[in-house]
Amino acid sequence: MENQRSALILWSEARQEILKKNYRQANKIFESLYKNLPSLELAIDWAKVMIKLEYYDRAQNLIEHYSPSYPNHQGIKSVHAHLLYKKGNILQALSLYKQLISLNPLQPSYWVSAAYCCCMMSNFALAVEYFENSENIMQSYPNSSWLRNYAIALIKIKQPHRALKYFNQIQEMFLDDCDAEVWFHYGLSYYLLGDFENALQYYQYALWNEPYHIPALYNTALIFHYYGHNLKALECCQKILEKEPKHILATTLVKAYSQEYCDSLDRSFIESLFDQYSYSYDDHMKKTLSSESCAYARSLLGTYLAARSAVRVLDLGCGTGEMGLMLRDAASSLVGVDCSEGMLSQARKKRLYDKLICADLRDWSLYKNNSFDLVCCIEVTNYLGSLTRELILHLWRALPLDGMIILSAEKETQNHHEDFRLTPEVRFVYKREFFEHLALQLQNCQIQIFEHALRIHQAQTVEGYFVLYHKKQ
Repeated sequence: MENQRSALILWSEARQEILKKNYRQANKIFESLYKNLPSLELAIDWAKVMIKLEYYDRAQNLIEHYSPSYPNHQGIKSVHAHLLYKKGNILQALSLYKQLISLNPLQPSYWVSAAYCCCMMSNFALAVEYFENSENIMQSYPNSSWLRNYAIALIKIKQPHRALKYFNQIQEMFLDDCDAEVWFHYGLSYYLLGDFENALQYYQYALWNEPYHIPALYNTALIFHYYGHNLKALECCQKILEKEPKHILATTLVKAYSQEYCDSLDRSFIESLFDQYSYSYDDHMKKTLSSESCAYARSLLGTYLAARSAVRVLDLGCGTGEMGLMLRDAASSLVGVDCSEGMLSQARKKRLYDKLICADLRDWSLYKNNSFDLVCCIEVTNYLGSLTRELILHLWRALPLDGMIILSAEKETQNHHEDFRLTPEVRFVYKREFFEHLALQLQNCQIQIFEHALRIHQAQTVEGYFVLYHKKQ
């Protein structure tokens, strides 16, 4: 009896050391205790301490000693799952957490741990489901880590409006835990919603915490770029390049602002730009930029479509599906291609396309002979540059007789000698001659070029070309 009382006192002392995060001292006490009074509950507590100290092999041996005798014991299964997580065996850890949830679905920590596993595996949709279940059980928010990971998972699945609820809670309840990552993702929520003023404020908080936080600097540059503050955007990019000289996104912006020659944009730049832009893209194009490019393109195709009973349409750079909306009624099949998964996720919600493909437009295997009659490239050449020529040539080879390509392009309004160039707005502009010269390389080609406004940017009308290449019989 006296030995048990002494053991309980030591056990209590060990737990006090754990609370003080003095894990080495706790480990010494547990090691001494276990030699004299081995037990399952003591082994579980000791294994937790060993995991904290990264004594993974010793913890594993202790767990394996008891697991066969207690296959459904929640304590031993839980500490085993945590060990697997810490060792990076995330899939195995998730499997154990799922078993624990089935044994005790009212224990919120199991749902939370499963959610963390899903975040590590980048399965954010499933992570959100686990977070939701844990929230339904809990009576209050447990800590800033739970709020942070839940909010970031919501951003990853493009639900920034929901993410803001949890970031607001972090700011109210755990302000001291707000580091650069929290502030950045807080700002990203607003950015995705198109609220650039609030986004900029929180990006600044991130940069006060960590002056060279690369994502915050880059997104800040994009906002300055949006407002036409190119010098401020350039400063952000130059700071990025001090730390990461090969940062492709910052390098692209610097080339544009300094008017260095650039014949095409890297896919990663376009993908990053539109993934973040996707959530607010439709509203921005219609309400802010007053864009009617797709509607005008559809009007130009009226005669062509009316004369044909079945038209297979390939919508390149389909984005959120605005051109698909214009063509669905006339298309016998409608396929959309875009390099931005964020944009495609918005397009899927509209249920217009027979097939949506996330791919680089330079994947020439997409363009199989006689697989489409009409190709649309609306608001796409802005980001292609020299690739416009290469793309049209590949499409033309695959296009059947009587097929058509329609594209829009931003018009060069200044006296530059190049057929196309990258502007400080990070969009390519073209001379009319670019498309006329290209038509000469296309066999059996009839070309029509129309001039029409593309959009309104910073109170200025952006003029453009709409080019039709018709493969005549």
